[in-house]
Amino acid sequence: MSIAQSRKAFHDYFIEEWVYDFVTMGAALGTLWRAAVRKQERLPWALLGFGLLGWAAGDLYWTVFLRDLTKPPFPSGSDALYLVGYALILGGILAYVRSRVGRMTAIVWTDVAIGALCVTAIGASVLMD
Repeated sequence: MSIAQSRKAFHDYFIEEWVYDFVTMGAALGTLWRAAVRKQERLPWALLGFGLLGWAAGDLYWTVFLRDLTKPPFPSGSDALYLVGYALILGGILAYVRSRVGRMTAIVWTDVAIGALCVTAIGASVLMD
């Protein structure tokens, strides 16, 4: 491997792993900071922040402990952190919608389900043959 190739490999590793982990952790901390300093919609922002923190911790765990393994374990600690993050983010989105919409009636839930199915259908048609 030439010096230029090893520099590119190090650069790619540094950007794809450490800078990415730093950005996701910064987003999590910024979201949690927003929840701490403002009373308005504190619960949705806290749930979103802790969900992002779980996601960022999963990425960091992968980078530090699993990235260089030829056969990383499945499931791993990073998988558990990702799942916790997704659950908290979903809870944060639902809490945020609830704080903006108010009482969620059956008609509102039907509108949400129709919108989600439309986005899913468009995504599937774009991504799949």
